[in-house]
Amino acid sequence: MLENEILELISKNLPAQVGETLKKRIILVDDLEEERDELLKKSKDQKKLIDDYEKTIQNYGDALKIKSENDNKLLDIEKRARNFELEITKLKLDESLKRENQAINIVSLVFKSPVYRTTANKCGNVPTVEKYSNGGEYVGATHVNLQETTSEEII
Repeated sequence: MLENEILELISKNLPAQVGETLKKRIILVDDLEEERDELLKKSKDQKKLIDDYEKTIQNYGDALKIKSENDNKLLDIEKRARNFELEITKLKLDESLKRENQAINIVSLVFKSPVYRTTANKCGNVPTVEKYSNGGEYVGATHVNLQETTSEEII
């Protein structure tokens, strides 16, 4: 409406060529204003999109940081688990060696026992000791048949 009034005033007061030029300029300015408004709207939309992308990038960065921390924690847990397994294995080996030494000690005590020697002498089964030329000893025991030995013979 305002445009029409301006166009009427121009056509009444100015020569036709100037009026036509102003008319074209006004139309051009209107077109440029519409284009500017569209570009401003697109610019706002793009700024919003950029902000959304920046938030997404920040979220990915945070997620990568958390993943890296979790990976480090997992590696630490796995390392501790391996250390625990190694410690358990060492403890089992130590216990096995202790049991082996105890068994050796028990067997040694049995063969050194006066009760064993007395029983072996009564049954006629006395261990023999043979000496080798290289200085080593071999203790060879004759077979003891426990079923032939009664509890009375032991006492």
